[in-house]
This record gives sequence, structure tokens and C-alpha cells, in this order.
Amino acid sequence: MSKSSKRKQIQSKRQMKSPTPKGKPLPAFLTKHSALILYVGLLFLLLIVFFHQAIFSGKIFVPPDYVATRCFDTYRAEAKSEGVFPLWIPYIFSGMPSFGSLIVGGSIPYDGVHKIWIGAQKLLFNGILRLPALFWRGLRGYLLFGLFTFLFLRHKGFGDFAAFFAAVSAIFSTHVIAWVMFSHNTKTISLMWLPLMLWLVEKILKSRKLLYVVLLGMVCSFQFMPSHYQIIYYTYMTAGIYFLCIAVGKVRDERQYGNVVRALAVIAVAILLGIALRAWSNFSVYEYSKYSIRGGTAPLGGGTSGLSYDYATSWSFHPAEMIELIVPSFFGFGGQSYWGYMPFTDFPIYVGLVPLLLAGIAVAYGRKEKLFWFAAILSLFSLLLSFGRYFPLLYGPMFRWLPFFDKFRVPSMVLCLFSFSVALLAGLGIKTLLTMPQPQRKSLTRLAVRGMIALGVLFVLMVIARDWLEGIYSAMIAQRGRSIPALQVGRIFNPAWKDALRGSAILFATLGGIFLLLKGKLSVRLFQWGLLAILLMDLWSVDHKPMHYREQVAATNIFRKPDYVRFLEKDRSKFRILPLGGQGAPSPNWYAYFRLESVYGYHPAKLRVYQDMIEGMGIGHPSFLKLLNVKYILSPKPISAGPNFQLVFDGTQKVYLNRNMLPRAFFADSYELVEDGNLVLEKLKAGDFDPRKVAFLKEPPDAKIVPASGSEVTITEYGIQHLTMDVEAVGENLLVLSEVYYPAGWKAFVDDAPTKIYRTNYALRSVVVPPGRHTVRFEFAPKSFKLGVAITAVAHALTLGVLLVYLIAYLRRRYAKGER
Repeated sequence: MSKSSKRKQIQSKRQMKSPTPKGKPLPAFLTKHSALILYVGLLFLLLIVFFHQAIFSGKIFVPPDYVATRCFDTYRAEAKSEGVFPLWIPYIFSGMPSFGSLIVGGSIPYDGVHKIWIGAQKLLFNGILRLPALFWRGLRGYLLFGLFTFLFLRHKGFGDFAAFFAAVSAIFSTHVIAWVMFSHNTKTISLMWLPLMLWLVEKILKSRKLLYVVLLGMVCSFQFMPSHYQIIYYTYMTAGIYFLCIAVGKVRDERQYGNVVRALAVIAVAILLGIALRAWSNFSVYEYSKYSIRGGTAPLGGGTSGLSYDYATSWSFHPAEMIELIVPSFFGFGGQSYWGYMPFTDFPIYVGLVPLLLAGIAVAYGRKEKLFWFAAILSLFSLLLSFGRYFPLLYGPMFRWLPFFDKFRVPSMVLCLFSFSVALLAGLGIKTLLTMPQPQRKSLTRLAVRGMIALGVLFVLMVIARDWLEGIYSAMIAQRGRSIPALQVGRIFNPAWKDALRGSAILFATLGGIFLLLKGKLSVRLFQWGLLAILLMDLWSVDHKPMHYREQVAATNIFRKPDYVRFLEKDRSKFRILPLGGQGAPSPNWYAYFRLESVYGYHPAKLRVYQDMIEGMGIGHPSFLKLLNVKYILSPKPISAGPNFQLVFDGTQKVYLNRNMLPRAFFADSYELVEDGNLVLEKLKAGDFDPRKVAFLKEPPDAKIVPASGSEVTITEYGIQHLTMDVEAVGENLLVLSEVYYPAGWKAFVDDAPTKIYRTNYALRSVVVPPGRHTVRFEFAPKSFKLGVAITAVAHALTLGVLLVYLIAYLRRRYAKGER
């Protein structure tokens, strides 16, 4: 019997003799899970240290996306006060779906699995640990991402430190850790489940137990909670690559064709379960996608659906920018100093020199490991895919043929998979270092010596030739067509030059540690912790650059009510505004905070029909302003106002009254059938177009429309998702609403009887009102949301039922063994 076995027996006997029954499980638990507790505790500590100003000083990040989200706080409160689920928002782009477009989220009583998960996290992070809001919004995602990566790699046979090192590399990769600084928290929460998803895919390939199917379905549904579908899509592709890597081995070595096919079917069922568990949001999002610029056909009567290839690939990662993997500031790092190939960026793609070096060791010496080929294929695939328009051989076919792929933009976002795969390879590199045979140790020792010599020479040359390098750098910027003053070029070059020196030193220190380890001059433990220290210096020195903290009062000041808003609030009529210029408003959606309805705003997936109208007419066209009920134009500077515009307020913004506006609801005397969308837009721009005289419809109404002279309409109730009017019609009149046409949910009623809504003037609505006095009501109640809620309720009931059965069976087994 080994000494370790005897020691365990002695410890066990001591525990049995303990007089305190409550103290029994604790030492055993700590002994069994000491490594897990240590490394997860270290992950937590590293996050606390890195974000210490937010944790201990109460500082926050206030990026544009944070402001854009906060703009809808009052809208959420308004929906709550009206007792409705926030499905439609009237405050941007003249109205659009809010839930289906992912502007806001919500909660329903029937998603029990999700409520348990959220409740457990809030209890831990908010209740027990009492961490600030930043941890709940974003940092918990990094902690769980690191935890799941650590557990997955331990399952794959990595040592504790190698798994921990990979987890640290994954979460502190610059473009991943920077997500929380720019309020991209949904990306982190979606990505964090990837390692657990891979583990469950492997489990299903081996056993296909119902429990694993349910757990994978739950993981998929948890991914849908933050609703970042592009990251979710990438994780599914990663799981597919992992499945293929394992399946190929099973087919090649064990001829398990049937098992692989059955496992694939079971995984498909698990994904469907995940979709069903979150059906109440997934159905709304899918339905909206068919009407947005990411899926809608443009223009009316023809055109293509989905994003255009040029728009979808506008944030492609140029192969030249791979130099940022070594010199992160080479292209100016981000912001105003960036001079790379994307329209703009806030931070570089940097995964760390230490992980890249260790990944290289894995490539050279660790190819026999099963996980190697998955990580290598994933890294190459994600890198090539990120090139987007610069590598159409891959991106083009995927954009054309892969389902839903054409709904996404920013190909460089897929580099989160590259950083994850490099982290896996880095962990594998450590594992390889510690287990490699003597011949490989000698080979690597020689390479380490040569590498240190080369780095030393390179360091000296970069110091001596600084001015010469700056001249080459300046010429490269000029070649890119950037007219940057010489003084500014020097300010951009200096950080890049320092990064190159820093990188040389980092690599020299890492190779030195490897050399000493292989020569037996350095213990494994000292090498490991020294390597971790170098990794943190490597990554944190770059990760801190995009970290711009603000005092909490800064977020409050952003929404301080200015003088011109107070002026506009005095007008109690229904109207919209057109803000010109970006001054005075920190976000295009900022006016929504004050419940001012705007024809403008910001959203990456606007309604196709509305975007067409803006592009076809121009947002400042007189007919556009008239049709969209624009009463006021806001401008930081004087505008060349014609007779139809009058300056009515001159403060921090100038407010102009549009005398030519139309009310929110009005009658059209006649209609004209026009099926061609381009022709409709041309007719709307015509100088003699009068919306009160003629309306352009795509299909004929079910009545003979007569002139509306003498007819009247009064809005009696206006909510965010309903509109009620008292109407007196002299005949079969066409009532036009300055509200955006969206057939997937808006319903109209005349005296509680359903009536048809007609698409009018390209993007508006109209209904036919019979003679006499009537109550006309519009309400937004999409069937997709109701169906999704019902499916969600059933899916959660089944899932909780299966989990309860397994829990009861588990407790019975423990009871049978005498373990309570």
C-alpha cells in the first residue's frame, strides 16, 4: 500500500472519531475539491484585483452602448405602469418592436428553470458576497467562463495548473475582457457556456443519457437569455467542430456509425429543447428578423433579403492586422488613433504573447493529444472566417448558403473563438512541457536558447533604429491614405514601439523560464507561478488601456433634463421630433429617456420598411416630415429655415416648429394602387404630393373610398402598445395613421370588430372606417409571443419534471448507501 493511501486511511479514521457531527463533511469536501476551490478562488481574486476600482471605489464604465441601454429605463417603467409586456417602443424610428429587436428584455412567470438560475446567482453575488452591480452585469460571466474552461480541461486530462492557465488566458484576452468596458456584457454571458456545451456534447456521444440531453438543452436556453445570437451561432459552430473531431475518431477507430448518427439526433433534440425553453423570446426575435434590415426584402416589390454582403463584412479583420497579435498598438490600438482597415475599433485583437508561444510548443510537440486537433482546427477556422471580405473563399459560401449566417455583421467578432482556441493550445503547451520525453526536451532547449539570442539582438536593434522605424511607420500610415500630422504620428508610433520592446522582454523571460525548467534549474511549481506572473504582466499591460472609469454621477448627469426638453414637454399634443447633429445628445436614443418620440435613433437591425423610406426619401424631406408627424426640428446650429419652419426656442439647442406637419391620424380623400416600392417613394417625394388628397396602397381596400370632407378623428387614448380614436366619418373613409406598418402583431378594430390594416404610403398604416361615429382601436398583440409563452411553459414543466426525477433517484441512492 502506498504512503498516500495510508495517509488517506489515517485521515479518514480521524474524521470518524470527531465528536462534532457537523464538522465531518467539511474537511472531506475541502480535501476532495481543494484544487477546484483554490483555482476558482484565484480566478475570482484576479477579477477583483483587475477591476478593483469598480469593486472598491464604486466607479463605473459609461460607454455609448451603456448610455444607449439606459435611454430606455423610463420606457421600461412606463410599460410596467401600464401593466403590459414591453413589445413595442414608440420613441425611436417612429416606432418599432422592442422585444423582438432585443432593445429590451423582460420576464414571464413560466420560465422556472431560468428563474432558479438567476435567483441562485443573485443570492451568491448580490446577497452573500454583496458585490457591486458591475460584477452582476458583466464580471460574473468571466468568472463562470473561467470556471467552465477549467473544469472542461481537467476533464480532458489537463493538470490543474494547465487548465487554470488556459482559463486565465481565455478570460483576460484583450478583446474579450474589454467587452465589459464597452457594455457588451451579453457577449460574455453567451460565450461563457461554450466549455460546458463541449463537455455535454462529448457526454452525449458516449452515453446519450436523458439527463445530458436535458442539461444541454438548459445550457442552450441559458445562452438565449442575453440574446446575443451571433455569439450563440459561433458557439454552435464550435460545438459542431468538436462533435466532428470526436465522431471521426469513433468512426475511424471503432466503426460506430450508428452511435454517431444517433448522438447527432439527440444533440438536435437538445438544441430544440433549448429553443423551446426560451421560445417566448426566440419566436419574437425570429419573426422580427423577417421584417428587419437583416432579413426583410428591399425595396417593396423586389430586391434581396438579409444584409448586403458589403455591409455584413464591413468590420472584417484584415490579415495585415494580425501583427496586433504581437504588437497590439501597431495600428493605433483603437479610438481616434486607429488607422487600420476597419471603419473604427476601440481595442485590438490581442491574445497574449505567452499563450501564443505555448500554443506554438503544442503545435510542435503536442500533436498527439486528441484535443489538439480540435483547438488547431478551431483557431485556423475562426481566424480565416474573421477575414470576411478579405477571404471570400470561406466567408462567401457561408454567407450565401449557411442558414441565418447572412443575418450577422462584424466578421471580426468570431475572433473570440480564436482566443479561446489559443488558450486551449496554451494549456496543452504547458501539459506538453511537463511531460515531454528527453529528446524533445533537448530540442526545445536549443530552440529556447536561439530564441533568447534573437530576441536580445532584436531588442537592441529596435532601440538603436528607433528613428528609422518611425520613418517607415509614418510612410505606412501615409500609404493608407491617412493625413495625420507628424506630431500625431509620433504619438501613435511611440506606444507601438514600446509594445514591441515589451513583447521582446516578455518572450525573453518566458523562454528563459522554459530553458531553466528543461535544464532542471527551476522547479515545476516555481516555473508555473512565474509563468502565470509573466502572463498577467503580458495581458494586463494591454488590457488596462481601454479601461476608462467614470464616477457614478457621470451616468446621472447624462440624463439631466436640458432646457429645450423642458420646453418640448409643455406641448401635450402627439408629435415627433427630428434631432439634427450629435451635439447635446450622448446617444441617438437619448430622447427616448424623456419620452420624446423621434423619427431617428440607433439600432443595428432597423425595420426594413422604415430604412427604405429613409434611404428613398431622405429623413429631412418635407414630405417625410409631414407624413411622420414631425412637429419640431432640433439643431445645435441655425438652419436655413423656409417659410414652413419657425424658430420657437433658442437655448442649448434651437427648436424649430414645422408648420407643415400633419397630425398623428388624418383622412385621405382617395387612394392609388402602386405595387412597385421604388415608384411609391418617388411619388412621395413629388412636389405636388398631398397626403390628405391621395394615399398610395399596395392592395385595394374592401370598400369604395369617398372624400373625407367633414370627417373628424380625435385620439382619446395613446399607450405604448395601443391607440384609441373617436372617429366620425361621412362615408367609407380611409383613415391614415402616422404609425409604422408592421403586420406581425398590430391589429385594428372598429367598434370592437376586427378590420384590415393596409400598408400605406410605403411605411404607414390605414384602415377603412364606415359612415357614422365609431371607436377605432389599434393594439399590438403578436401571436408569436403568445405561442412562445405557451411552448415555454410546457418545456419548463417537462424539464423541471425530469430534473426532479433524477434528484429523487439520486437521493434514494444516497439513502440506500447510508449517506444523508
